[in-house]
Amino acid sequence: MNTVKLLGLEGPRKKLLFIPDIDTWDNWKDNLEKLIPNMDYLLLDATFYSEDDTSIIAKPSEVPHPKVTKTMDLFQPFVDRGEVEVIFIHCNHNNPLVDPDSKENKEVQRRGFKVAIEGMELEF
Repeated sequence: MNTVKLLGLEGPRKKLLFIPDIDTWDNWKDNLEKLIPNMDYLLLDATFYSEDDTSIIAKPSEVPHPKVTKTMDLFQPFVDRGEVEVIFIHCNHNNPLVDPDSKENKEVQRRGFKVAIEGMELEF
């Protein structure tokens, strides 16, 4: 069984949870139901947008990471209820999210998620 170390940050007004480098969300449903109501921000991996992403190093099927499309489907109810702000980080260089004008980036924003940008600040 893999162990994942979570990073939580707490300021005087807000809380952040960083869930780094996991293989899949399959075993996280119960944990998410408990963790999310206590957080204001979630920083989540966006190495690959979907199974269609390509990389010089590997294909998404060869590097287990949750795809942004699947992550959005899982977290959509929490985002829709305004329970948490989900911010995607760690985009693979070929991930279409690195282009703020891409249709994928616009879809992420339309669904209420965010893509981290250099210099982005979060209020705590």
